[in-house]
Amino acid sequence: MRTIFLSLFLALSCGLSAQVQLSPQAEKDYKLGKDYFFKADYRAALNEFQEGKKQAEAENRDLFQLEIAHCHLRLKEYEKAEKAFKPLIKKGGRLLPSAFQSLSSLYIDQKETKKLKRLTDKAVRLQGEQIAFLRNYFYLASLEKDQKAQQKYLEKICALPQATGGDFIQLAQLAQQENEVELAVMAASYGLVREPRSSYKKAALQILEQQLMGPNWTNYCEIAQKAAQAKQQPDFGLDFSPLQTAAPTSEQFELIVPLRAAQLLKDSSQALYAANPSQQLSELISLSWLFLGQHPRAKYWEKTKLYQNVYQEFLEKVKVPQKRKLFSHLALVGREEGLHNLLSKKDLVEMMKAK
Repeated sequence: MRTIFLSLFLALSCGLSAQVQLSPQAEKDYKLGKDYFFKADYRAALNEFQEGKKQAEAENRDLFQLEIAHCHLRLKEYEKAEKAFKPLIKKGGRLLPSAFQSLSSLYIDQKETKKLKRLTDKAVRLQGEQIAFLRNYFYLASLEKDQKAQQKYLEKICALPQATGGDFIQLAQLAQQENEVELAVMAASYGLVREPRSSYKKAALQILEQQLMGPNWTNYCEIAQKAAQAKQQPDFGLDFSPLQTAAPTSEQFELIVPLRAAQLLKDSSQALYAANPSQQLSELISLSWLFLGQHPRAKYWEKTKLYQNVYQEFLEKVKVPQKRKLFSHLALVGREEGLHNLLSKKDLVEMMKAK
């Protein structure tokens, strides 16, 4: 974890150094320090950065301070690294994100949760609720197994443009644990649209298959196919009467998902006869979006601010049948079968090319 953070933020500091004017000697020391660092000679790199800091203009010494901290970190001189990062946190400004991530990584590795909390509180006071800071709060809530706090911080993360599909899928997992079916389906499916190959894709697919297919899906498909061969209407042995009203209530969505009670089943002939399980799931995801978009005042939306911030615009967009079809297929391209399904549909491929 520390290696990933350091690589990312060393790249950031390199970018910043290219944007500022260093004195000739300071620039020479900086470049030489970088060369030593990438050769893993961290002691030599440290010496160059320390010397360069003396030569640099006052406004650019923070660049060298950051590299000094990173060198201490690689040398496993953790107390010195912490001491070197702290002035950058206190100063705020351009290198705070880099110093914050690296110091957070150090505290996480050392299980220093109190220090991590104080660091994050300070960063929020300086720069507001940025995504990196919120991730720390989510991590701390996870350690305490505080599901309400986890959900609170994940929702804030997901409302930001930098959120990943994995963030939404983790939110879906929490909703699933609370038996909030609609929110779980929405977050899992939208997370896959954002990031079909997310490391959390397996969890998302499990949620969608459980909620949209249910344990009897294969049996329903067999019933439908046999009925089609006999040119009869399929009898699933289900009671459709609870959902005959024009506007189903939010509570009735539990009757819709999974297919145990089945307005969704009633409306899902395409899904039942689709060529393979991924195609079936795409059709069911499409139907669930159509339903969720038709009930903007449902009680389940009151539990999340993401409806207004994120989901509302998306659900409005997928009211267009072709867009709904495209996104429901894109959600499953993380599966080889799902990717094949998408590429086999020329109309969807042409839509993607047009974009």
